[in-house]
Amino acid sequence: MPQPTAPGGHRTVSRVIGILEYVASRPEGARLAEIADAVQAPKSSTHGFLRGLLAAGYVSEGTEKQTYQLGWGAHAMLLSQENSLIELTRAVREEMLDRFNETITLAVRVGDHVVYLESLTPTHAISYQAATRVRRPLWPTSAGKIFLSHLPEPEVGRILLREEAETDLRDVDVELATVRESGLAFNIGESQTDVAAVAVPLAVGGLSAAISIAGPVGRIEEHLPRIGRTATEVVRAVDLTTGGAG
Repeated sequence: MPQPTAPGGHRTVSRVIGILEYVASRPEGARLAEIADAVQAPKSSTHGFLRGLLAAGYVSEGTEKQTYQLGWGAHAMLLSQENSLIELTRAVREEMLDRFNETITLAVRVGDHVVYLESLTPTHAISYQAATRVRRPLWPTSAGKIFLSHLPEPEVGRILLREEAETDLRDVDVELATVRESGLAFNIGESQTDVAAVAVPLAVGGLSAAISIAGPVGRIEEHLPRIGRTATEVVRAVDLTTGGAG
């Protein structure tokens, strides 16, 4: 999971973030060689970063020799931020799960990517399983389209170029204009041919987030506009500063 250096970014910062993200994705422990490969850095440089993160408490030594895990420093820093976002949006997401009985996913923009923080799963035997805590391209995910719709056209073009998205920028501009107007973003078989989704925006304490509702195309596609409108009503009815009804 290499962390690309965006324009105006800093390679060292990108590598340190990449180390933390890779270690976080390997709770059983990550080895030095694996981490170095993931962040595309020499072992010697990676080892130096790890020593610094160990000293700061952001990584810890794993149970197996020469492995690394996320340290308590990182957990303590994230506790008041990420967990509060998850908890503040739990009521609205559980309400959507009750209403739609499809996969409900909380998403945030992380740099030029979208990351799913938590998914609530339906009771259907066949449902969409969303992988969490990993970066994925903003386009063409439904949540990613929500985030892209708030960016200026040159920024959207830069992101799509970096992602090597196989789409015409003119078509993207038209779709994002529709997203801005309606507040709904759709993904019908663009990421996975048998999965369809609709996403709605959230604003929690100044942070931008989105919730997507996804399921098998055959079961959910024709209902997506109605689901999106209802999801918007659910969001508006909940006080996202406390997680309770407005």
